Amino acid sequence: MTWLKLSYDRSVASKSIEAKDALLMEVALPVMGTAFWAVICLLLFENGCFDTHPAFAEPFPGSPRAGYCDSVNSATPWLVLTLVPSVVVAVLAWVNRGHPRRIAGLTLVMAVLLTINAGLANSLSFGATSL
Repeated sequence: MTWLKLSYDRSVASKSIEAKDALLMEVALPVMGTAFWAVICLLLFENGCFDTHPAFAEPFPGSPRAGYCDSVNSATPWLVLTLVPSVVVAVLAWVNRGHPRRIAGLTLVMAVLLTINAGLANSLSFGATSL
């Protein structure tokens, strides 16, 4: 009788560990990956808007890059461009637990959006030089 109770407790414990591992894989890893990629893209954004290369001076008023950088800089970029994507991925991953492909797709979409944002901040300078 005691042996059955021990084996039952072990199976419950292993299910609990499996549930924690699933939670880690399905929610925590996509959030950490998004946060990591958001910081990299934010550094690229900061480089494009504020710490520009000497060949491209600071964005001059009226240029497409200046307008884009001013609109994003109106809020706190470190919070908006890192915290918001991470929270969005966390909520969507929590809602879609049990669907790893859907979570991976949502995380990939967020990474693409962050990359596009960083690319815009760096590529609009070429449009400004042709004005």
